[in-house]
Amino acid sequence: MLIYKQNPASRGEPQRYTRRQDDVWAQSVAVAPEPEAKPRRARPNPARPTRDPDFIAPVLLEIERWIKARGMPPTRFGKRSVGDPKLVFDLRSGRDPSSKVTARIRAFMDGETAHGE
Repeated sequence: MLIYKQNPASRGEPQRYTRRQDDVWAQSVAVAPEPEAKPRRARPNPARPTRDPDFIAPVLLEIERWIKARGMPPTRFGKRSVGDPKLVFDLRSGRDPSSKVTARIRAFMDGETAHGE
């Protein structure tokens, strides 16, 4: 029943709102302008440091002193402090840690210092 009401062809009525194919083609060619090319914005490369190449994260200096004093490899420090073995290498290459990561690093260093001494 629903198909019969919504489909005029099933009732034998002529289809409304239709044009001949050549009319549609002629209108689309005459009316449709060429789309303008939008200039592409360059996206920043996530692997490239976003800061000045001479920038050193202040926490990196603390980490370097800490791992040098204890003789701990940088990968082990990163894995044990925040679960990222490449942390120290990324900081050295220009990564700017978030305040959450910095807090976790400092808490780890304070906790290990309290246990070690």
